[in-house]
Amino acid sequence: MLQILTTKHPSSDNIQLFKSNKEKSLAVMKRYLRDANDEMLVETYSYFSKRMPRLPYPSAEAVKTALEMMADQFPQASSVDPQEVIDLSFVKQVEASGGGK
Repeated sequence: MLQILTTKHPSSDNIQLFKSNKEKSLAVMKRYLRDANDEMLVETYSYFSKRMPRLPYPSAEAVKTALEMMADQFPQASSVDPQEVIDLSFVKQVEASGGGK
């Protein structure tokens, strides 16, 4: 969902845009989720807008799961420590500059 919004607004705070501009978010969702009716779009927006974190800090558990999924094709992924590949600097920079509010 955020990738859809990011295409048109690469430098904006896309999570904040999604969470604070329901009408625009629904319009974007409707354009890309063509088979979804308005009720389904509103329910989807409501679900994700409440659960989406203010800032996209990566979860070590999510990275671990992704590495496990990659291990079938790339066996070396199973030996990677998720903490070694998580870079929080970008998110911390956004937070320090007041983004995500």
